[in-house]
Parts: sequence; C-alpha cells; structure tokens
Amino acid sequence: MKKAIISNIHCEGCAKDIKNVLEHIYGISNVQVSFEGGYASFEGFVSNKVISQALLEEGYHLEKIVKMWQEKLSRAFYFLNAHKIDISCSNF
Repeated sequence: MKKAIISNIHCEGCAKDIKNVLEHIYGISNVQVSFEGGYASFEGFVSNKVISQALLEEGYHLEKIVKMWQEKLSRAFYFLNAHKIDISCSNF
C-alpha cells in the first residue's frame, strides 16, 4: 500500500475526482482518498511521474508518495525516541 500526499484537496468532491483519476491509471487498484488528511492510498506499481501528470491535468499537485510501511516504521521510531526507549542490541 502506498500513500500519495496531494495538495488542493478541499472537499469530498475533490476526493471523488482524485479517486476517479487514480482508478483510471492502469496498474493502480484499491484507491481510497481522505480529503481531511490530504492523501490517497492505493496499491500498484506506477511511476510517480505518471501519477503526478494525471493529477496535474485535473488541477491537483502530487507532493510525494510514501510506502505505508515506511510511515509506520517512522512513527514507531518517533514513539520510541519520544519515550526514551532504548532498543540497542546491548539491551538484549
């Protein structure tokens, strides 16, 4: 699963437009869009350039695409660091 951070998502109508755009790109499936969060999640292997161009044609700007596991890992490390939890090998 990947997450596309997209600017100019203002309402549910925008979210529906973006979902429609992404669903019509060959190789993308399981599209979900959150206008509150400003992102779309999807599965597939398509270049960022193809996605960016398709969104730009409809007036939306692709900020970046991140893999969901990378985001979850980043949050986990932030949590561990914020709570000063040491996970070095010497603790095992």
